[in-house]
Amino acid sequence: MGSINLSLANGIRFTALGKEWVILPPKQKSLGQFEQWLERRAFAKLSMLKDTLDAEEYAEMRTALMNQITSCYFSWGTDVCKEALKTHEGILEFALILFKQSHPELTREKLEELVTTEGFLDSFEAVLNQTLGATDPNQMRATQLG
Repeated sequence: MGSINLSLANGIRFTALGKEWVILPPKQKSLGQFEQWLERRAFAKLSMLKDTLDAEEYAEMRTALMNQITSCYFSWGTDVCKEALKTHEGILEFALILFKQSHPELTREKLEELVTTEGFLDSFEAVLNQTLGATDPNQMRATQLG
């Protein structure tokens, strides 16, 4: 991971696109935002199926989804969460949440450009691993950005 300082209290800094960027460790609110994104995504997928299901099947699936939400199925650190963080879409969503803590002006379009720069991937993975409690720096690899 090069010269990345894993002491995340002050964030990880790197320069890209002519600017210094800071990735701060997530606050509880940030983790909650990612959990809500997972839940919204699940509801969106269920909504896409609505026309293909009869009313009873849809109601059952909606109830099952509500039960998953109330039982913390989409909570931070769960397998569902970790799997989402291995996808391009999940990585971008969590990165946007993290970066907006110190760069509220950042747009998704600018983030798409930023993720291709040198320094981004190692910095993001360092924050991700520390946040998930990984002891092996290779435990979570954001490999779906390419």
